[in-house]
Amino acid sequence: MARLKLVHAVSDDDDLSPLAQDYALIHKAVNFVIDEIGEDAATYAAERADLLDREGDALGAAAWRRIAPVIEELQRKRRKGKPTN
Repeated sequence: MARLKLVHAVSDDDDLSPLAQDYALIHKAVNFVIDEIGEDAATYAAERADLLDREGDALGAAAWRRIAPVIEELQRKRRKGKPTN
């Protein structure tokens, strides 16, 4: 499986609330991972979370655990032909 490194993105959405900014960044990361990894993106995210947890990076693991279910949801919608925005 391809190795992927997420880069901390800076949001241009300064007028959004912190929660909305967080949501926007998660979706940017999700779309990036899906574009790079494809159908195995959710598995990749879960494996990254487990690896980072084993390495003692609780914050990194938590981030990937937040990303994984969003990937699953977005991929499910794409398979059903539902709008994703």
